[in-house]
Amino acid sequence: MKSKKIILLFLCTICIVCLISAFQLHNKPILIEKVFSNLEIKNIAPIETIYFEDLGLDNITCTGLTFDTNDESFWIADYGKSYNNSVNKPRLIEVDRELKHVIKIIELDKINSNNFNLQGITYDSYSDNLALATGEYIYIIDKNSNIIKKINLGKYKRYSANGISYDTTNDTIWTLMYSKYLLHYDKNGKLLNKIKFNYKNQDHIYVKDNTLYASIGADYTGNNNFVLKYDLLQKKATDVYRVENSYAIEGIYLLNNKLYVVNDGYFHSAKIKKSYINIYNF
Repeated sequence: MKSKKIILLFLCTICIVCLISAFQLHNKPILIEKVFSNLEIKNIAPIETIYFEDLGLDNITCTGLTFDTNDESFWIADYGKSYNNSVNKPRLIEVDRELKHVIKIIELDKINSNNFNLQGITYDSYSDNLALATGEYIYIIDKNSNIIKKINLGKYKRYSANGISYDTTNDTIWTLMYSKYLLHYDKNGKLLNKIKFNYKNQDHIYVKDNTLYASIGADYTGNNNFVLKYDLLQKKATDVYRVENSYAIEGIYLLNNKLYVVNDGYFHSAKIKKSYINIYNF
């Protein structure tokens, strides 16, 4: 009888181990190299590099980029980390279309809090507002940083909202979590759809015409950093681009057949130890 109990306990242990292993395998991030087996890597090199210090911004902790079609300007999210200050001071920086001059800087004191983790920004062309991904929440604000809507991500907040993009097709918002999910919300905070999206070191997104572009990679000293093109209707990757000389991607945007890639190389101690924007023909 005792031996039967031991055998039964042994079999139960094996079953539990198998279940745990299967669960971990199911939730393990997809390595970008696995995508390469089906898609040809397209290498693209920057045609221009703009350093933030040339705009008088020093090496800011950029965490997102978007384009304001109403004012014809770029907005850059700044996490606000400083080696000289233990307290983060997140802010938004508006720069002219040519990325030559700073138009204005908005401090985010009105919404800054202990759990405010500025990770992404997008422009809502329908309402002329901005939306911010902050880990646990999505904030919709006006251009004076007044809060219009605070969307609680509920059970998904543990995956941390990083990338965010306004969808002009249907006046909605997409946010890419640091792991596992791509979430689709209306502007009232209703979850419309969730897509299993779990690439290793996924971060920022841009959405247009049912196509999503996502930055993937954290190779701070090499060129294994990519932008993945993804069909939202078929829910599959269709192209992958290696963005050369972008070693610490912290924001992407497509405008007039050009890809703008923000890099936070200074605070990531990357190969290029500066904060800058690379521009690619796309």
